[in-house]
Amino acid sequence: DKSEVNRSQAHDVNVSGVKNLIKYSRATALFIYISSDYVFNGESGPYMETDQTFPINYYGKTKLEAENFIRGSRRPYLILRPNVIYSENIFHKSNFFGWVYKSLLNNNSISVVTDQVSNPTFAPHLSDAIFKCIIFNCQGIYHFGSEDYLSRYDFACLIADTFKLNKELIKPIDTEY
Repeated sequence: DKSEVNRSQAHDVNVSGVKNLIKYSRATALFIYISSDYVFNGESGPYMETDQTFPINYYGKTKLEAENFIRGSRRPYLILRPNVIYSENIFHKSNFFGWVYKSLLNNNSISVVTDQVSNPTFAPHLSDAIFKCIIFNCQGIYHFGSEDYLSRYDFACLIADTFKLNKELIKPIDTEY
């Protein structure tokens, strides 16, 4: 959401930062980039690596711009597209799991979208996948996530059920474009 409000900063981080890293790194070094499923419009997932990209928000546009720059850099690259990355660290500010868990634990009502469907990615599994990709010299674009395919709302309800928290505090909403 912050990328929509502060587009300049989003571009600096997601595009200009990548360009600088490419510029100042060895041309033979494998460039590993963590992208996003937001390079797609979300209308017909789950997506394959070969599916047409069509981002509908500024964050997705900057991630795709960075991907395209990397692909055109004529160097070895690995682009991973995880989605809804979460971890057991409930204090990390961009951890969906942590936000839901803390909110419900404190009996705070939360609004969660029902129309964003993905396969959430546990951060330790992503780091293990990156390590294995390096070991096996993988290159190209790869999608990575869990076997579960559910909406953010369903994921929040699963968190509530798992930790016996009040699911009634979770209010379903649609994404506003």
